[in-house]
Amino acid sequence: MKYLQTIKILLLLFLTAHITNGQKLTSSDIDKQLEISDYIKMYDLSDDIIPEQLTLNDIKSFSGKLEENSFLGPDHKDKLIITQFNNEGDKEYIFNISFGVIRYLKVFIESKDSLYNYELGTRLSNQVLADNSDFTGFNLPLPKGNSTLYILIDNDANVSNTNFFIYEKEYLKDRFTISGIYVNILKAILTFLFILSFLLFVVLKKKLFLYNCLIVIGIVSFVESETLLIFHLTESENILYMGRFIGTIVYCVFTLLLVLELFPLKWNTKIINRILYSIVAIDAVSIIILFFVGPSNRFLNNYLFVYNVFIGQSIFLISISICIYNAYKHPTIRNVLISIVQFFLFVSLAIIVTGSSLGVIQRFWMSNLLVYIVTTNQILFFLGLILIKFYSDEKQRNALQNTIYQIKESSNTALLEGELNERKKISQKLSENIGDNLNLLSQKSMDEIDALALNETIEQVRSLSHQLLLPTFETDEFDDVILDLISKYNSDELQCFFNITNWEYVDVKVQQHIYRLLQDILNTLEENKCEGKFFLNFNMDGVYGNFSIEWTSKEKPTNNLFDELIEYIKFRLIAINTHYIVENHSHNYFLNVSKILLSNIEDEASSTDNTIF
Repeated sequence: MKYLQTIKILLLLFLTAHITNGQKLTSSDIDKQLEISDYIKMYDLSDDIIPEQLTLNDIKSFSGKLEENSFLGPDHKDKLIITQFNNEGDKEYIFNISFGVIRYLKVFIESKDSLYNYELGTRLSNQVLADNSDFTGFNLPLPKGNSTLYILIDNDANVSNTNFFIYEKEYLKDRFTISGIYVNILKAILTFLFILSFLLFVVLKKKLFLYNCLIVIGIVSFVESETLLIFHLTESENILYMGRFIGTIVYCVFTLLLVLELFPLKWNTKIINRILYSIVAIDAVSIIILFFVGPSNRFLNNYLFVYNVFIGQSIFLISISICIYNAYKHPTIRNVLISIVQFFLFVSLAIIVTGSSLGVIQRFWMSNLLVYIVTTNQILFFLGLILIKFYSDEKQRNALQNTIYQIKESSNTALLEGELNERKKISQKLSENIGDNLNLLSQKSMDEIDALALNETIEQVRSLSHQLLLPTFETDEFDDVILDLISKYNSDELQCFFNITNWEYVDVKVQQHIYRLLQDILNTLEENKCEGKFFLNFNMDGVYGNFSIEWTSKEKPTNNLFDELIEYIKFRLIAINTHYIVENHSHNYFLNVSKILLSNIEDEASSTDNTIF
């Protein structure tokens, strides 16, 4: 079948060990640990032989053909494996069978004085846990002296390779103690990262943190099914395989979703989302069938294994491609470093998990520890990227809010300008029509109407017309009036600043003159495209007010322009009826108007004096 041929190719790509010959092994050949594939003899069993029914005598009388170049891969016949071991010293040794998926395994260990019989595998009816509850694989104690090991493997539905090791017992014990400490530390770190991600999801309402939590759940579910922890807790082979497949699909799908959120693609991603939905749907249906049928069905077991390996590797490849594409489109140092780190993490995890699933990498210690190491770094790296993205998004959101605020201010300014335009139209109409009519009326009615009274009326109308051109200068809104004026002329080229205090003490007519003066200066600077900074300051000094303007030019000296400007506004300065000083210093120009009489201050001072005396 094609999918089984695919697995064969995968096994070869991952350097599956070939069994070439068999020879006797002694304890002197072992330094702590040794893989013994080259020390075993392997025989294919005919289809009419059932491994479960064979006895030791049947095995000893077996006369099958020795396989010179064979391996425990998929779609092969059942196997008989024979090896010999001579423990010459006082040390204790352990025979380890490290497997991917083993349907049934029967072991005889025969020595001069003893015979041990083991029926092993993931079938509950044949499970002998003994001292093997803490790790994947089976560790069988070897007797002293010469011993012969006979191993029967039911290869039906076996989709991965199997390795054999001999360990020094003390070394194996120390190794598991050390690895257990490291694994527990990494589990604690993963638990902390899971809780932190979940709390950040609850507080910040960002789905990226939830994706990070689900990635942790997926990888832990996969690893702990590999270590048979789920099997020991549930004693259900169906749940064991469900945990493995669910963990794989959850980890892969949410990893891809997280990568797509961190590095969004400009082109439409609906196709990828639909593919992910289809993958999840197919996996869900398959896992439900697995729960009721069980993994004993060869086709279903092989199909799920191939399907999950293919999907996992494909999603890893897509995720890596997205990271590299992002670095290519946006070649910053940060993006390049992210793509390099992510490539290393994805490839490392893909090799470890796939190699472990195919039986190429020793499963019960190294793969689980390495998976936890890579996964912890991956989750920590993802969390860092999520926090960076969150900070960047918040920064953009604040900038957008500021833009909206500026648009709102511009709209208000436009409304005020519209109001001023309406006032201007009214004033023009008053000046042209009413003023002319009153002049005409005064000329025709000199005998009947007091001419002085008419002239006074004309002046009042003209004054009203002039005031209509100005904003209202009530005390509670003058800051807004100045802000609107400054905002109108403020730009990157002409930066305007102002500071006004105690304006409420200034007479309304003086306010109008200062407003007009300020408007003329800003309008002249804008028309001449002057660049620099404009400062307006008004403060109170005793019973007087001081009004000053500073213009810092960014371009060449503009003395002539400033002198012309002062000459232009000279009459407004005179109208204020106070003192003013003009100073030119290179690019800096100053206009200071002092001794502005504050009328309300005098009233308050006199009131205070009357109270005191």
